[in-house]
Amino acid sequence: PELLADQGVLGVITFHSLEDRPVKVRFKDLSTTGRFTLPVKFVPPQEAEIAANPRCRSAKLRGIRKSSVSDQPGWKKRRRERY
Repeated sequence: PELLADQGVLGVITFHSLEDRPVKVRFKDLSTTGRFTLPVKFVPPQEAEIAANPRCRSAKLRGIRKSSVSDQPGWKKRRRERY
């Protein structure tokens, strides 16, 4: 998450509940810090995609967006110190 740019989105596709649970918990923990927001819970595959590829029916796409620095609570604009 530290490598993500401001307003950047991190997406993770999981296929099993054992993969999904740690992602879900980590995203929830990150969202409580105020530095990240969860746009939606998860995105399931569409019916057309499931018809074309039945194995994808258990897939979940989860995403998290990093807030910009000025959106974070307690942030104040600071002047650059000149040396």
